Amino acid sequence: MAKTGEPDIRKLLRRIIPSVNDELRNYPCRATLRDGAVIERLGIIESPHDLELEVSVRDLASLEESPFRIPAHLANKAYSAGETGMSYYAFALILDSGERLEYVIGAPLIDFPELPENVTKDNIVDLIPYRHSDRLPASYGTSEEYLAAGLARDTSESSVF
Repeated sequence: MAKTGEPDIRKLLRRIIPSVNDELRNYPCRATLRDGAVIERLGIIESPHDLELEVSVRDLASLEESPFRIPAHLANKAYSAGETGMSYYAFALILDSGERLEYVIGAPLIDFPELPENVTKDNIVDLIPYRHSDRLPASYGTSEEYLAAGLARDTSESSVF
């Protein structure tokens, strides 16, 4: 239950389609704070017993689905396939142009891959998860080399956890 003066987060989240990773429901949000600041990539993770977010509930003015998330049904494909390696997912996004974008992103929230400037979530038509035994792109022989080569998109500036 929300405290007086605080928004009811669970009510706000009902408007956002979550991606699901086992018992976790991931809500890729855009948050507007009371001071007018906007956080474009805020991951809110709901477990059966807890709700994790990186901002104070008191600071929130509104939440909506982030325009920078990948479609929930595609994120769910990666989550359903499971982690490619220890605490990371490797996958390819297929665009409507036929282009293939490859990513390695740390768990638990993979919903915010860094897309090229001219690509939006509406251009993404499929996601192909890599499994640990899959051969990653030929120029990266092992999972460790793939990560070290910089294909892991930097999400450190995003408000994700």
